[in-house]
Amino acid sequence: MPEQTGATTFHLGKHRDSVQAALARLDRQRFLDRFLAKDPTLWKTDDETARVVRNRMGWLDVAAMMRDQVAGILRFADQLRGDGFKHVVLLGMGGSSLPRCPSPDLQARPGPSPASRSGQHRS
Repeated sequence: MPEQTGATTFHLGKHRDSVQAALARLDRQRFLDRFLAKDPTLWKTDDETARVVRNRMGWLDVAAMMRDQVAGILRFADQLRGDGFKHVVLLGMGGSSLPRCPSPDLQARPGPSPASRSGQHRS
């Protein structure tokens, strides 16, 4: 029998019991609440890991932080258009850092892989 979560149905077959056990364990550990709170003890308990985990989980609330910046970003874009800019290059890591934008003018092109850049540096 498939498991259903919201609008998604999972056909787990022979893995059903182990998946349900893992989900129950995560629930007992309050994993989601702790994850959203950037709790580093979900992984390790040392201070260095705690610092790194909190830093790397900033994406969890970046949307809320940026909401207050929208007006300034729009003013900046208007200023650039007024100054005659027609093209912008957005640099990022690729993958999930590429913007999801409804603009037909936006073209996301991944850069060359690190392997393809080997030998392109100068001494």
